Amino acid sequence: MMLLINIHACAPASNLPSDPQDNTIEANEPPQMTNTDLDNRLKNIWVVEEMDGQKIDAADFSAGLPTLEFFPGEGRVSGHDGCNRLFGKIISQNGDLKFTVMGSTRMACPNMKKSDQFQKLISDQSFTYSIESRQLVLKQGNKVVMRLKNVD
Repeated sequence: MMLLINIHACAPASNLPSDPQDNTIEANEPPQMTNTDLDNRLKNIWVVEEMDGQKIDAADFSAGLPTLEFFPGEGRVSGHDGCNRLFGKIISQNGDLKFTVMGSTRMACPNMKKSDQFQKLISDQSFTYSIESRQLVLKQGNKVVMRLKNVD
């Protein structure tokens, strides 16, 4: 008995080779981004003190206050949203700090409202920022989106 399996890869027709013998597929890759301009002062662990102009309380989170840890040399960020671990990339974009879409674990904590708010505030967002007196301030326009305290 012989079993014949035929496997096809899916690709947009525009990416398929015109020659059926040519097995290469062109990928539309995003431009490479470098992190050489990331501020090394970010390389710390930061705990969130304020979101959207409101002081936050550890009681609003299932597992303590959210944190961010920046790794400027590697262009990445990781942390905790008060329930789940999170991770993503950071990019220096015209002097601003750009967070990519953040990934996270998916634990179901009893109170997710503030944790979800934290992730929405940073995921796929750009900020101007300042670091003074061990405090990181993330802004969009004139609005302070988040204040974090250096705890490292």
